[in-house]
Amino acid sequence: MTTGFIREAVISVAVWSAGDFFAQFYHAHREAAQRRLERGEKRGGERPSAGQMAEMLDKPRVGLSATFGLAISPFVVQYRRLCIRSLGHTERRMLAAFMTLSVQQFFMTPLTLLAYHNAITACRGGFTSPSFLRAHETSAQTGGRYDAMSVERRILSDLLPLTLVASWFVYLPLQLLAYASARHARGVCAAACLIPWTAYVSHIQSTLML
Repeated sequence: MTTGFIREAVISVAVWSAGDFFAQFYHAHREAAQRRLERGEKRGGERPSAGQMAEMLDKPRVGLSATFGLAISPFVVQYRRLCIRSLGHTERRMLAAFMTLSVQQFFMTPLTLLAYHNAITACRGGFTSPSFLRAHETSAQTGGRYDAMSVERRILSDLLPLTLVASWFVYLPLQLLAYASARHARGVCAAACLIPWTAYVSHIQSTLML
């Protein structure tokens, strides 16, 4: 039992921290490309060294994502065990596979994303000093108010729909694999599928919020 929790904790930390790292990597290269375009420079210019890239990395931000992954890992383990006890195994069982996917995508994933967006925003000062909302507001209706509730409305209306829709491109194939084969995508395989999604979640969080 303890081994299961430790294994899930390691995978969860790796998935969320790696996702944030790749989101920062993409953002840094996109900004560099935009600067080159503005200056009229060609693509084949001098590239930053590994040391320079490490200095550019927002390590506290990666640490926050890793901490979040560690914090949710016990809940993920208990959730999976509850699904197996209540719904059974999904191999060649269409109803069980459908119900498992439904619970994942209409309950567990929205709660995970809501917890992530709120936790990262709170840790980066978004609820205590939300003046940034004026500059980055898109579709959230604040009615002229810029308080904690306006930040929460922005999370629900602008961030959550994007990251939740993207999650279907990960969890639907994983569930189809679980239905088709007894060899579920677990461990390294599941992490490889989840990292692009967590990278997108981190990217949306940093570009639309904090």
